[in-house]
Amino acid sequence: MTSKTFLKLSILSAFLFVVSCSTIPNKNVEAEKDSYDRGTLLDTISKMDSIANILGCALAPASEDCEKFKKEKIEGTPHQTQKEYNEQNDKEWKELDSDDNCTDDGCAEFNKLSKE
Repeated sequence: MTSKTFLKLSILSAFLFVVSCSTIPNKNVEAEKDSYDRGTLLDTISKMDSIANILGCALAPASEDCEKFKKEKIEGTPHQTQKEYNEQNDKEWKELDSDDNCTDDGCAEFNKLSKE
């Protein structure tokens, strides 16, 4: 191969490479619709009092308003102590672990499920 032919092929290759890299593929990308309703500006303005209270409590958690808010929130929600939760949880596990429904041949519920 002569040097002129080699030069022509290399220029042609470089040109094809540049052209192939510079073309932008045609993609039709549609924006995803957000299913979360953010409301309107009027909704946001109407909730401004609550927003100010929350921000105020974040910056000054020991203020009178925040203490009042915390007290109202705690009184309004039912709460289970850790001891009550642990007792309930232990009771449920004991019921599951009990051998009341099992015989020497196995548990009836397990046999029924294994046959299905």
